[in-house]
Amino acid sequence: MNERRSNETTFHLLSIFLGITISLGIVMPFALIQADTSTAQQLKKKKQIPPPSPPSKGFPGNRTVSASMSGGSCDLKLIALAPEFNQNPSGQISEKSVWGQTTVERPIFWFFVPSTQALKLEFSLQNRQGEDIYRAPIPTPGQPGVIGVRIPTSQQPLQLDRDYRWTLKAQVPCGTTTNRVFVDGWVKRASLPNAGNRSDTFAQQGIWYDAVTSLAQQRLQKPNDVQLQQDWHNLLESADLNAIAKQPILK
Repeated sequence: MNERRSNETTFHLLSIFLGITISLGIVMPFALIQADTSTAQQLKKKKQIPPPSPPSKGFPGNRTVSASMSGGSCDLKLIALAPEFNQNPSGQISEKSVWGQTTVERPIFWFFVPSTQALKLEFSLQNRQGEDIYRAPIPTPGQPGVIGVRIPTSQQPLQLDRDYRWTLKAQVPCGTTTNRVFVDGWVKRASLPNAGNRSDTFAQQGIWYDAVTSLAQQRLQKPNDVQLQQDWHNLLESADLNAIAKQPILK
């Protein structure tokens, strides 16, 4: 009798063990699927809020320019990484504005430029009166990509609540002629101490130039970071610049 009870007890314990093992065989893969789903959710695209439009219609600009000479051998395309606004959406004439804010005294401006050995670039920054604050040639990159143009510390800082016009000009010799094009827009230095140091907060408050600089510098430090790549794509998409979101950021 004791032997029979011992066998029944052993069989019962084996049944419980097998039940737990089978249960774990079902539950563990499910848990792994849940973990993978959670990771995917974390990397899921976060919709950026479009940056605020300028306060008036006095900021005309052109953030994209395309030009080509005969035969297409001198194709040129410049794109400024800045918000562009249609300030007369219901009217017959479309008036474009290119405008954003910064909180720093000497901001960095970002552009997509092609790779052309004969390409000559010049950047300038002017006040409202058209007086030069800064003007200098820009080295041509060795490959197509996004470059940053920094105002050097030797130049006077941007004043608070002042508007400045930036321009990037390009010249491409083509045979006996030269193709001259430019992109331009506006920047205003604002005092927004509650902006923190988050690129999404910068963009939502209209501090566009700081948003781009913050993410671009992080991506230069961690070029293989998947989350930073997604954040960069989201930021550019919020300003309808997703066409160049996959272009490399050049040092």
